Amino acid sequence: MRADADVEPNGEMLNEALGSALRLAVHDHLVVVISDFFGADEKTKKILKQLAVHNDVLGVLVYDPSATNLPDSDDLVITDGRLQAQLSLGKESIRQSVESFTSGRIASLLAWREEIGVPMLPLSAGEEVVPQVQKLLGVRRG
Repeated sequence: MRADADVEPNGEMLNEALGSALRLAVHDHLVVVISDFFGADEKTKKILKQLAVHNDVLGVLVYDPSATNLPDSDDLVITDGRLQAQLSLGKESIRQSVESFTSGRIASLLAWREEIGVPMLPLSAGEEVVPQVQKLLGVRRG
Protein backbone atom coordinates (compact mmCIF):
# COMPACT_ATOMS: atom_id res chain seq x y z
CA MET A 1 0.00 0.00 0.00
CA ARG A 2 1.08 3.55 -0.68
CA ALA A 3 -0.33 6.77 0.70
CA ASP A 4 -0.49 8.31 -2.78
CA ALA A 5 -2.19 5.30 -4.40
CA ASP A 6 -5.53 5.95 -6.07
CA VAL A 7 -7.59 3.48 -4.02
CA GLU A 8 -11.29 3.60 -3.29
CA PRO A 9 -12.17 3.54 0.44
CA ASN A 10 -12.96 -0.03 1.39
CA GLY A 11 -13.57 -1.08 4.98
CA GLU A 12 -12.66 -4.69 4.21
CA MET A 13 -9.06 -3.74 3.36
CA LEU A 14 -8.17 -3.65 7.07
CA ASN A 15 -9.35 -7.23 7.57
CA GLU A 16 -7.51 -8.34 4.42
CA ALA A 17 -4.26 -6.82 5.69
CA LEU A 18 -4.75 -8.36 9.13
CA GLY A 19 -5.51 -11.73 7.51
CA SER A 20 -2.16 -11.52 5.70
CA ALA A 21 -0.44 -10.69 8.98
CA LEU A 22 -2.13 -13.69 10.59
CA ARG A 23 -0.72 -15.99 7.90
CA LEU A 24 2.79 -14.51 8.20
CA ALA A 25 3.14 -14.00 11.96
CA VAL A 26 2.66 -17.51 13.25
CA HIS A 27 4.57 -17.33 16.52
CA ASP A 28 6.63 -14.90 18.62
CA HIS A 29 6.34 -11.87 16.37
CA LEU A 30 5.68 -8.26 17.26
CA VAL A 31 2.74 -7.06 15.18
CA VAL A 32 2.10 -3.32 15.26
CA VAL A 33 -1.07 -2.18 13.51
CA ILE A 34 -1.00 1.54 12.75
CA SER A 35 -4.36 2.50 11.32
CA ASP A 36 -7.43 4.70 11.57
CA PHE A 37 -9.29 1.36 11.84
CA PHE A 38 -11.76 2.41 9.17
CA GLY A 39 -13.97 -0.61 8.57
CA ALA A 40 -13.12 -2.28 11.88
CA ASP A 41 -15.77 -4.79 12.87
CA GLU A 42 -16.24 -8.04 14.78
CA LYS A 43 -14.10 -9.86 12.20
CA THR A 44 -11.29 -7.37 12.88
CA LYS A 45 -11.48 -8.10 16.60
CA LYS A 46 -11.45 -11.85 15.92
CA ILE A 47 -8.35 -11.64 13.70
CA LEU A 48 -6.50 -9.41 16.20
CA LYS A 49 -7.39 -11.80 19.02
CA GLN A 50 -6.08 -14.74 16.97
CA LEU A 51 -2.88 -12.82 16.22
CA ALA A 52 -2.41 -12.10 19.93
CA VAL A 53 -2.58 -15.78 20.92
CA HIS A 54 1.03 -16.46 19.84
CA ASN A 55 2.32 -12.95 19.13
CA ASP A 56 2.65 -9.57 20.78
CA VAL A 57 0.13 -7.24 19.15
CA LEU A 58 -0.11 -3.48 19.55
CA GLY A 59 -2.72 -1.28 17.92
CA VAL A 60 -2.06 2.38 17.19
CA LEU A 61 -5.27 4.25 16.47
CA VAL A 62 -4.53 7.29 14.32
CA TYR A 63 -7.40 9.74 14.64
CA ASP A 64 -8.29 13.18 13.38
CA PRO A 65 -8.51 15.54 16.38
CA SER A 66 -11.26 17.52 14.69
CA ALA A 67 -13.43 14.43 15.05
CA THR A 68 -13.54 14.86 18.81
CA ASN A 69 -13.22 18.64 18.90
CA LEU A 70 -15.38 20.06 16.14
CA PRO A 71 -14.42 23.48 14.82
CA ASP A 72 -16.44 26.52 15.85
CA SER A 73 -18.35 26.82 12.62
CA ASP A 74 -21.94 26.80 11.51
CA ASP A 75 -21.30 24.52 8.56
CA LEU A 76 -18.71 21.86 7.86
CA VAL A 77 -18.12 20.08 4.57
CA ILE A 78 -16.91 16.51 4.96
CA THR A 79 -15.69 14.10 2.29
CA ASP A 80 -14.54 10.55 1.83
CA GLY A 81 -12.47 11.62 -1.16
CA ARG A 82 -15.28 11.06 -3.63
CA LEU A 83 -18.51 12.31 -2.11
CA GLN A 84 -19.15 15.43 -0.06
CA ALA A 85 -21.74 16.30 2.54
CA GLN A 86 -22.45 19.47 4.45
CA LEU A 87 -23.15 19.28 8.19
CA SER A 88 -24.98 22.12 9.88
CA LEU A 89 -22.93 22.29 13.07
CA GLY A 90 -24.82 25.41 14.09
CA LYS A 91 -27.65 23.07 15.06
CA GLU A 92 -26.81 21.77 18.52
CA SER A 93 -28.49 18.40 17.92
CA ILE A 94 -26.33 17.74 14.85
CA ARG A 95 -23.16 18.87 16.62
CA GLN A 96 -23.91 16.60 19.60
CA SER A 97 -24.72 13.65 17.34
CA VAL A 98 -21.46 13.97 15.40
CA GLU A 99 -19.35 14.41 18.56
CA SER A 100 -21.11 11.51 20.25
CA PHE A 101 -20.58 9.22 17.26
CA THR A 102 -16.89 10.01 16.83
CA SER A 103 -16.08 9.93 20.54
CA GLY A 104 -17.97 6.66 20.89
CA ARG A 105 -16.12 5.09 17.97
CA ILE A 106 -12.74 6.04 19.41
CA ALA A 107 -13.72 4.85 22.91
CA SER A 108 -14.94 1.50 21.59
CA LEU A 109 -11.67 0.92 19.74
CA LEU A 110 -9.58 1.86 22.78
CA ALA A 111 -11.68 -0.59 24.85
CA TRP A 112 -10.28 -3.47 22.80
CA ARG A 113 -7.46 -3.65 25.35
CA GLU A 114 -9.89 -5.11 27.88
CA GLU A 115 -12.12 -6.91 25.36
CA ILE A 116 -9.50 -8.82 23.37
CA GLY A 117 -6.22 -8.13 25.18
CA VAL A 118 -4.72 -5.93 22.47
CA PRO A 119 -3.42 -2.56 23.69
CA MET A 120 -4.64 0.34 21.58
CA LEU A 121 -2.66 3.57 21.69
CA PRO A 122 -4.37 6.77 20.48
CA LEU A 123 -2.27 8.90 18.15
CA SER A 124 -3.58 12.29 17.02
CA ALA A 125 -2.95 13.23 13.40
CA GLY A 126 -2.93 16.85 14.56
CA GLU A 127 0.19 16.68 16.74
CA GLU A 128 3.85 15.75 16.35
CA VAL A 129 4.21 11.97 16.48
CA VAL A 130 7.42 11.53 18.52
CA PRO A 131 6.29 13.49 21.60
CA GLN A 132 2.98 11.62 21.58
CA VAL A 133 4.69 8.23 21.40
CA GLN A 134 7.12 9.23 24.14
CA LYS A 135 4.22 10.26 26.34
CA LEU A 136 2.26 7.08 25.60
CA LEU A 137 5.30 4.97 26.46
CA GLY A 138 6.01 6.93 29.62
CA VAL A 139 9.31 8.39 28.42
CA ARG A 140 10.25 11.44 30.42
CA ARG A 141 12.03 14.18 28.63
CA GLY A 142 14.73 15.91 30.43
